[in-house]
Amino acid sequence: MKPEKNLIILTTNDLHGALVSSPGVVGADYTAALKRDYRDALLLDAGDAIQGSALAALSKGRDVIALMNAAGYDAMAAGNHEFDYGLDTLLSNARRADFPILSANSSRDGKPVLAGEAYNGGHKINNGAYTLLKRQGITVGIFGITTPEIANGAGEAEPKEVRGIHFISPLTSSREIIRKLKELGAEIIICLAHLGIDPGSAPENQSVGLAEALGENSGLDIIIDGHSHSVFAEKRINGILLQQSGSGAQRIGKIMINPVTHRARGSFLEEETIKKTCKPDKRVTVLADWLVKGHAAKLAPVVARIQTALWGGTVNGINEARVAETNLGDAIADAMADAAKERFKSQMTGACIFEDMPVIALHNGGGIRASLHRGQITAGDCLDVLPFGNRLYFREATPRILYQALENGVSRVRGQDPETGRIIGAGGGFPQISGVTMVYSPDRPVGERVMSVTLDSGQLLDPEDDKTPVILVIDEAKIDGGDGYTMLMNLPELGDGGILETVFRDWLSKITAEKGAVDRPPSISRIQTAGAYQPKPYDACVRITHGNQPASGKRIAGCIDGETHFQAILGKDGILHLRGMADGPHTISIDGGDEVLVNNYSGAGLVKGGITVSVSLKKKSGCQEKNCRTHRRTTRKKESTLTQR
Repeated sequence: MKPEKNLIILTTNDLHGALVSSPGVVGADYTAALKRDYRDALLLDAGDAIQGSALAALSKGRDVIALMNAAGYDAMAAGNHEFDYGLDTLLSNARRADFPILSANSSRDGKPVLAGEAYNGGHKINNGAYTLLKRQGITVGIFGITTPEIANGAGEAEPKEVRGIHFISPLTSSREIIRKLKELGAEIIICLAHLGIDPGSAPENQSVGLAEALGENSGLDIIIDGHSHSVFAEKRINGILLQQSGSGAQRIGKIMINPVTHRARGSFLEEETIKKTCKPDKRVTVLADWLVKGHAAKLAPVVARIQTALWGGTVNGINEARVAETNLGDAIADAMADAAKERFKSQMTGACIFEDMPVIALHNGGGIRASLHRGQITAGDCLDVLPFGNRLYFREATPRILYQALENGVSRVRGQDPETGRIIGAGGGFPQISGVTMVYSPDRPVGERVMSVTLDSGQLLDPEDDKTPVILVIDEAKIDGGDGYTMLMNLPELGDGGILETVFRDWLSKITAEKGAVDRPPSISRIQTAGAYQPKPYDACVRITHGNQPASGKRIAGCIDGETHFQAILGKDGILHLRGMADGPHTISIDGGDEVLVNNYSGAGLVKGGITVSVSLKKKSGCQEKNCRTHRRTTRKKESTLTQR
């Protein structure tokens, strides 16, 4: 890449530990190469870097900071997940960083929570709120903002981790810091805002809301956003450019600033393009390999086999488990319930008070951080899914408490498209459940949405019943009232069941040993909606590429949910049209390669008003027989052929 005359800002957000290069991930070695090639560029991150992967979890963020140092980051905001390991660990990670970690709107003892901490090998002192850097002769002021919703658990970190820390309004702190940076001579001012644009957040706690509230001529030039895992290269509000790059290092944001006019333009550097045009920094590659190797003994063992993908985390840019039921959410909740049943079964000698008590498990969708794809599953894969290290607890609850909890779980849903069924709004507290089914209306007011909760036995629970005991299985985040689950605090204790990730891993191993593989196609059997939308078939599409180009005219084969085998000839646009899909989510496997998800409830792959779903063809065509149940059950379903014109 040629040297740039413009000032270049390279941006990331919500890395969630994704700093080791792999398919779909721009690792720290490529990020370092970009910064090297764009001479005198700034490399900035908008938070949530040190949590979310096995590498991050095992090192409590230490290895993530090491790779960010190697990549050459200049500053980052403290996201809510920077607090996940506790304040002491956050401060320790901040000291290890070669760059300042910033949070202007968080305070402890009357000063920013990170103020006074040494960084860059002890050579610099962080003021905790902002930094001033000079590039291309331009003085750039940079400050960080953390979502204030972290304080009540809505930011998904556990409230206990931020006790004693006060979070003030993003608008109030931004105005103060902008004024300060102007006084210090900043010519360009950038906010690293871990706020996002999720409609489930209060408007004043969103980046768009901040830009609107600041008004015109505020002095703020750029908001590098995070938290909602959204993808937009450039929004402009009141003269402020906003950019957010998704999550998991799927792409790198790029902002070019004219050194004379200070006009900023935003774009993306996509992963495939970066890897074709850049040579990774070998020094950083060696470091990444060494760090991964150090954890290999814990991460490498194969623990299970998956027949069809279990979906969770960010899929197609959508936080699936925060919107609707997922098969991975079902599996995790089943593992939780199974742990309770095994525990109380071992205690049942003679008359036992637990013998007739229903077991109900509830997990929050925001706690599910990745998907599991078909094939062999390692211990590291399980840790990627559940990286928080939360302990499982058994509590005595009542139907009334359960209704309250489920009402909270769907409280961030903002509605449902009456035509397509797509859910509007998402929240980390969205429930993934076992032992019960629920029906709710997204159209009703918050607090009045849950219409029914039914035990697996068929018994309908009474929302006013505060006498009948049930065993509720939850993790420690809910015990602490995280994600708004305050009604689950201080419930009668019945014991604990170990670390959730370990419980889930052992459950996967047990099912694999019993059945040969975990086989759970996606469904919406446990959480159903009952508003204006009436379930019906929908049309979906998948964009198929080959060598970064549309797979025009290609003959492909694939499976739907591991059951229905199909063949198709693609048109010029490389689009596979899937007409008349049954209401709900479906796993599409193309050419025996990567699996993709279409889901009218999340909008994934919807023809009308949906999110684009893409997959690249593998070198070998044809459905992998060992992974497609059609080949083993040819008498059950007939092969269908889809011809695209």
